[in-house]
Amino acid sequence: MKSLIFALCMLLTTAAFGQSISHTSVSNQPQGRAVPSHPRHAGLQSMAQEVSLLGGSRHVSARGTNPLWEAERVPDGARVSDAMPLGDVARLLREQHATAKKATVVLER
Repeated sequence: MKSLIFALCMLLTTAAFGQSISHTSVSNQPQGRAVPSHPRHAGLQSMAQEVSLLGGSRHVSARGTNPLWEAERVPDGARVSDAMPLGDVARLLREQHATAKKATVVLER
């Protein structure tokens, strides 16, 4: 472990010296930067024409499963409506969970 840390320190030390030697050839005189100008500036313009993302197609269809929020029933056929309070739904699900079959535990060694 000590030899690994020593080798890592030597590698980092040589890298640091290599960077310091390479910067000696760079001039330390300041150099100015010119900001390029743009011939156009912000102003009032008319908006561009509307472009459809669908291309030329007007008919859109999809296949798949319904989203979860569209589900109308909970397990065991109990009906859940939008008018049913969330607390009642929770109680209904808790009762169904309590009466559901439990798995048997088998331990093998």
